[in-house]
Amino acid sequence: MYDATLRLTSFSAPSPDWDHEHCTLCGQMFSDTASDGLREGYLAQPWGATVNVLSEEERTTHSPGARFVAKPTDDEWICPTCFDDFQERFRWSAI
Repeated sequence: MYDATLRLTSFSAPSPDWDHEHCTLCGQMFSDTASDGLREGYLAQPWGATVNVLSEEERTTHSPGARFVAKPTDDEWICPTCFDDFQERFRWSAI
């Protein structure tokens, strides 16, 4: 994400089974329903790209004794604190 342009965005759950995300750098939670979750942050996503939201079935892998469910999109979220802390280092700009 070096030299990236990030977009200040309100978080909304991308699918019914995926109700939160985490800051890529510090792990702070984003949620539009949890009282302790951030409701807004910076989103790194290719401009003009269509976000393909995969269903839970498409994201599920079964192994003996385990079930793995991947996140529904490739979105990368950055919290406002990490944006401020790393903006200069990674040469980020924001819109």
